[in-house]
Amino acid sequence: MTTWRFVKSFTDGERFEIVPGHNIWDCEWTHVLRKPPFPLTGDAFKDMTAKYEKALVIDPHYGTEREFFVYEAVVDGRTIRFAAQEFSNTIWGLYLPDEGKT
Repeated sequence: MTTWRFVKSFTDGERFEIVPGHNIWDCEWTHVLRKPPFPLTGDAFKDMTAKYEKALVIDPHYGTEREFFVYEAVVDGRTIRFAAQEFSNTIWGLYLPDEGKT
């Protein structure tokens, strides 16, 4: 299991450079598929979201556990893996894998 470290919270559309010179909002985010996928339940919404990998992260403000979707973006030829989601309306959080901790 991957350990994730909090990087930043920012507002929807606010410039944030995941790699210097590259705004995260200008990158194409791709959901990372879960391996192996969960068995289908018959509930269309649950089945749709269950096929994607999620990261268990700690909210930096409240200290509570949350699940964020895991994405990849190709930036300057490098694949960047990150977890991102809204903490609240238009306030996003971004986490990166904590290298060396699994």
